[in-house]
Amino acid sequence: MKVYQVVKFKDGSAYATFWGCDWECTYCIWKKEKWNICLSQHLRDELDKRWSSKDISFLEIDDFINLLKANNVDLVFLGGGEPTQDPQLKDFLITARENRIESWIITNSENMDEFFDLAKGFTMSLKALDENLHLKITGHSNEKVIKNFEKFGKSEKVVAESVYSKGLVECDEMMKIAKFLSKINKDIKFRIDPEVNEGLNEELDECIEHVRKIIPNTYRIKVTGKVEPPQLLYPKI
Repeated sequence: MKVYQVVKFKDGSAYATFWGCDWECTYCIWKKEKWNICLSQHLRDELDKRWSSKDISFLEIDDFINLLKANNVDLVFLGGGEPTQDPQLKDFLITARENRIESWIITNSENMDEFFDLAKGFTMSLKALDENLHLKITGHSNEKVIKNFEKFGKSEKVVAESVYSKGLVECDEMMKIAKFLSKINKDIKFRIDPEVNEGLNEELDECIEHVRKIIPNTYRIKVTGKVEPPQLLYPKI
């Protein structure tokens, strides 16, 4: 598999980062930082050194499963990167389920069919409803993404997600996305993320209040107080 990083959160869940994506999103955090940004800078610097010296390898399925079991993880989020590009993802999902480990896939929403019945849930991204804007952001059409939302968006397994980007995807586009989603499932959960370290919190909160008039379950993840870093399970330092 193309899994190169696994962290465990305080609630007992884990997040596995996959290497590689065929999209070129202009604001992608993984272009700036390949390691979990909640890890200490010292630890990330050490991981960078090991990566540069090619001292970090991708996990095999059995090693990945054993790592999760050894750390009592029963829910793993699969993101990155784009996990659905990994040719071994389906085998992992089957093996994980056999070992009573649930999977949640965070995806650009292009490739869904062969995985949908195998995972506990999906965070499906819709970067923009306007196709030209979507092309500008990702380098790809959103035609397949739209079709997959229409196909899978009614399911309780789906959380919709988009990124608020100043000067690119602002509240007018979020409202268009919300209107599209409401026609599929007015009760869908819709998470709007800010660009990392862009300081758009007040502007985004105001937008979310408007979007909630269309999709009541609209929210963003808020972190207050001191952030406790996750436990790095892989690579071992």
